Amino acid sequence: MYTEIFKELLTITHHDYAGYLDKKGWDRPDHYLRTIELLERDDKLEDESFSQLVNEYLLDFNDKHMYFTVDQNILLIKKHVDLALNGTMKHYSSLH
Repeated sequence: MYTEIFKELLTITHHDYAGYLDKKGWDRPDHYLRTIELLERDDKLEDESFSQLVNEYLLDFNDKHMYFTVDQNILLIKKHVDLALNGTMKHYSSLH
């Protein structure tokens, strides 16, 4: 779940963010993606730590208007749906 959310965020920052052309190359998405994938694989990633990693990534853009917050209610519902459907659907799309 977290990896898919982060990949969606990368798409947004690399294609929809107005300042990306000026700041192209400032970010280190591979570093954060690998970290998130490893932590998620080992079941060591929680909502709060994911949020911290995403906000650290967003700091690379040096734009104080970009930040990430976790809505506990949405993630709780998403986790329940993911478990109920055994992860057969991509549920992260409901977050954007």
